[in-house]
Amino acid sequence: MTVATSVAVATSVVTTLAIHYLYEKRRWRTKCQKYKHAVSQAKSKSTQLRLMAEGKSYNWMDDDEGYLPNCWNAAHELTDEYNRPERTTKERQIILQSLLGSCPIESESCCIVPPFHIDYGFNIHIGRNFFANFNCTITDCAKVTFGNNVKLAPNVQILAATHPTDAIERRKTEFPQQSISIGDDVWIGGGAIVLPGVNIGNRVVVAAGAVVTKDVEDDVVVAGVPAKVVKRL
Repeated sequence: MTVATSVAVATSVVTTLAIHYLYEKRRWRTKCQKYKHAVSQAKSKSTQLRLMAEGKSYNWMDDDEGYLPNCWNAAHELTDEYNRPERTTKERQIILQSLLGSCPIESESCCIVPPFHIDYGFNIHIGRNFFANFNCTITDCAKVTFGNNVKLAPNVQILAATHPTDAIERRKTEFPQQSISIGDDVWIGGGAIVLPGVNIGNRVVVAAGAVVTKDVEDDVVVAGVPAKVVKRL
């Protein structure tokens, strides 16, 4: 191989690596824009999103619209970008600002350890000083609200989506859903599950492995399946 050929090969390799690097740096920003556009389209045109916002059953696979599936797909693509190990803290914060309905601007006020899993993103509203450890799952088919100073241990599931108990009804692609609210200064232990329609008060501790099926008053510890009050604080 001549010197000229070696230089040409090296230049080609460097150029390819540079292009790949720029693509990787731009990709997550492109996914942010794609998601914002999908949400904007759905909010202005989707009958199904209106039904979702009103707390009614909706058909997320409505072939006549397609707006909700577009939102779902764009949200998952953007979440995949968030979960990539090479993402910096700053990049992840910008992604969260695009993905969630609302969250603090300050990076130190919102920390979600990847991997993180959601349905749509725009129904999730997070207060100040929020921390979620890895494998947090939020099925935000309805509004999910977190107060200030909330801590989620690993593998916590917040599930606003549900299905009909009637088997025939369950075959359909229409989904009922119920909003979830979690108050200030709440700590939810590892592997705990919060089910649709639950409201958790302030200064509550949910023990690891608990399944919360009903509303929880302020200043208590709940544990078990289903979760019950085991201590008053």
